[in-house]
Amino acid sequence: MATSMDIAQIVPVKPDGTNYIHWASIVRTFLKGRNLWRYVTGACPLPVLAADNSNLKAVDEWEINNSKALTLLVSSMSPSISFLIGKFDCAHDAWVFLEKRYMGTNFAQKYKLAMDLHSLQQMSNQSISDFYAQMSLLWDQLAAMDPQFKYEEDTVIFQKYIEEAHLVQFLMALRDEYDSIRSSVLHMSPLPSVESAFSGVVSQETSSPYWGPFGSSLGEVATLYLHSSRTTLQPAFRDDSLPSQPSTSPCPIPTFGDIQEMINMALIGLGQGTSSALLCLPVQCINCKLGKHTALPFHTSETHSLAPFDVIHSDIWGSAPIATMGGSSYYVIFVDDYSRFVWVYLLHARSEFYNAYVNFSTMVRTQFSKSIKVFCLDSGGEYVSHIFRSLLQSHGTLHQLSCPYTPQQNGVAERKHRHIVETARTLMLSSSVPKQFWGEAVLTSVYVFNRLPSPILQNSTPFTCPYGASPDYSILRVFDSTCFVLLPDRERDKLSAKSAMCVFLGYGIEQKGFRCFDPMANKLRISRHVTFWEHLDSVAGSPFDDTLSPSPPAVDVLVPSSASPSEPIPPLAPDVPPSAPRQSSRIHRPSVRLNDYHCFFSVLTSVYEPSSYGEASSDPLWQQAMAEELQALDKAHTWNLVSLPPGKSPIGYKWVYKVKTKADGSIDRYKARLVAKGYNQEYGIDYKETFAPVTRLTSVRVLIAIASIRHWDLFQMDVKNAFLNGALTEEVYMVPPPGSSHPSGQVCRLRRALYGLKQAPRAWFSTLCSKIVKFGYTQSSHDSALFIRQSSSDIVLLLLYVDDMMITGDDIQGIFDLKRYLSSCFEMKDLGQLRYFLGLEVLPLDDGYGLSLVKYASDLLNRAGLSDSKVCDSPMELNAKFWPADGELLSDPTLYRQLVGGLLYLIISRPDISYAVHVVSQFMSLLVTFIMLRSCILEIH
Repeated sequence: MATSMDIAQIVPVKPDGTNYIHWASIVRTFLKGRNLWRYVTGACPLPVLAADNSNLKAVDEWEINNSKALTLLVSSMSPSISFLIGKFDCAHDAWVFLEKRYMGTNFAQKYKLAMDLHSLQQMSNQSISDFYAQMSLLWDQLAAMDPQFKYEEDTVIFQKYIEEAHLVQFLMALRDEYDSIRSSVLHMSPLPSVESAFSGVVSQETSSPYWGPFGSSLGEVATLYLHSSRTTLQPAFRDDSLPSQPSTSPCPIPTFGDIQEMINMALIGLGQGTSSALLCLPVQCINCKLGKHTALPFHTSETHSLAPFDVIHSDIWGSAPIATMGGSSYYVIFVDDYSRFVWVYLLHARSEFYNAYVNFSTMVRTQFSKSIKVFCLDSGGEYVSHIFRSLLQSHGTLHQLSCPYTPQQNGVAERKHRHIVETARTLMLSSSVPKQFWGEAVLTSVYVFNRLPSPILQNSTPFTCPYGASPDYSILRVFDSTCFVLLPDRERDKLSAKSAMCVFLGYGIEQKGFRCFDPMANKLRISRHVTFWEHLDSVAGSPFDDTLSPSPPAVDVLVPSSASPSEPIPPLAPDVPPSAPRQSSRIHRPSVRLNDYHCFFSVLTSVYEPSSYGEASSDPLWQQAMAEELQALDKAHTWNLVSLPPGKSPIGYKWVYKVKTKADGSIDRYKARLVAKGYNQEYGIDYKETFAPVTRLTSVRVLIAIASIRHWDLFQMDVKNAFLNGALTEEVYMVPPPGSSHPSGQVCRLRRALYGLKQAPRAWFSTLCSKIVKFGYTQSSHDSALFIRQSSSDIVLLLLYVDDMMITGDDIQGIFDLKRYLSSCFEMKDLGQLRYFLGLEVLPLDDGYGLSLVKYASDLLNRAGLSDSKVCDSPMELNAKFWPADGELLSDPTLYRQLVGGLLYLIISRPDISYAVHVVSQFMSLLVTFIMLRSCILEIH
């Protein structure tokens, strides 16, 4: 029989208001062992006494067991807490009271447990089993505070998330000696359970550190001990109960013959047939270790990444003995472990590594939609700085450093350095390029490496893996070959040479062109209008000598000064064919200044946006866009498939297709959006409040002006499928869209605020606002979409327009923290520096920022059908009078009203069209012919 003394001994923990979960778990186990737990939980209620007292025995038994359970509960508590439940006669009521009092609102305890779990690390002398038990206890205590979900699928999703979180926490807290297992687990697909990872670590902990040539652990065979007076060969066991190893006192170093004799004697004593086994036996001699210790061998890594950008190797080379023409003395490389593709950035100083990594990681996320999982590098100072570690943590990237003074552990990057430098050196020695052009040789070497077949990739090229296409070898040219670069109009007149003789140094980094050095002008030219003479060496053997000598270059050999204009110019080489007639060989090219203009509008006029599902379903690009949209909706658990309740009617849906373009008009992506037909909703039935604040344009301009004055950086972020983050409180049903699997006769009950619903903007804004305010930001009283966090020394501002965010301030670390927090709450897209916001092109200048609406105006011209009109001044006549009777009414006034609204927005940067816009906006109700609006739009051309 359980007594109060029993429970006092078994439950040493007394509840004090902060350890309720720990106490409750021990008491629960104690009461279950005595078959009293069901009286505490209420699973065994008090029987109702029958009129004939037939169940009196059962009632008495319940009273006895209930009293036992209540007594044991009181006995396990401190007097101050047991006094609180003295008024209860039922153990279940007392337990419910304690649970509500100490667990329901015990946020401080939950915070303490989370902090303990976050700071938990395996101690150097702590076994895996003890460490795992300590962590499991914290997990169990936190699990008792987890919310209860209404839907089973939510419970499954949450449980999977918790299991992955436990695995990450367990791996992060392990000692460094388990890095191999940690790396192996992170590269498994799918991820194992935390119990499986624990078993693997236990296996490594208990396994033998070294195995001999006979397959048995040398720790279990024999050990040779050298002492000052004797040599002993005896078994060495792991069992602590057996004799321990002899002491390893210092010993004199014997001669080689003495050692050989000792080895032979030991072999005779063992009875072994060969001496190879003894060579592996460790000699326990301190002086030998101090005097002969060598570096351990570096074995080839057996772990390989499974996908591009899972593992990135990096290292900085430099400083160079001479700086490049641009002032760079270093370069940093980023090597993808999977494809071996190399990215290289020239640096002026090692401190620029941080910016180089930010640019590289942003490029990876934007161009390849990937995230860097593991970043491998050495232990240089620029790699272990606090701000760089914080950046990696904000992106969820594991920071894998080599041991101090052990660059061999970063072998991939080190070997790539050697390959690059040796190739660049060879290119420079085989040509006449001075050392100051080592940067161009490095860039060219990397460009070629990425396009060469690699045996690691089964003779595929590193370029093919990330880009999915074969490289174009037709553009490759001979380094240091002679070439002719067409000069721009501003550098020549009608009587001067049209091209400059240059030396080819490489390929454009941000341009589709060639990098050529002009020795005469002493400048680097980047152009696509280049003609190569690869059959000739560089000009006059060493074209760069002209930059060091005042003598003019020997160009007269090409056009002799003695030749008169009427005489034909002699051929440059014997094998060059004679010139064809002038009329047939001339190539007519449009003016260079119109290249961007034609390219920009060719994109606008070629964009096709389907108007129906039938049109889009026949195009693979739009099919892919719709599949991505359905996948995002399924990931967000937007709806449940249910049978339509009586009296309810589902609303319809519609696919909206939009081609997203960049600021220069080029296509960014194809976007398909599934929207609900919210106009079928009825107020009070399936929606109530709909208002959601958005920022005013005045706030946007003021914020950019402040950032310009104070030289703040402007950042931009975008929320992917923002409305899906808003939860619906109303009961809304929708017809299932095509392409989604659903049983016949069922409809979608919306759980998330789908685009098109009247309450969707409000639901999304409420969700975001609560998250931002929770992070310490406050809403501005002047603009509800402006959030501010200000301290005595710095400030961070966030401006929201639906799902587009503008972030600025003087606290860079605070901005990074905000980005990291938003990425943990929602699926975000970091767009880097602000470039395009609400139709405004933000142009960074030396003294601030400039605003432009060029693309916005071009879109208006395209919608009005005037994109092909020629540019000319066509101002509206002053004091012009228009009357409704001057023309016929428009059959569809929608386009007219849309264009007038767009023109009103355009006045921000084009005040010169204010009068014309004012005139056409007077006819919004009586819409006549399009002539007035056409004359107004032509003013912006």
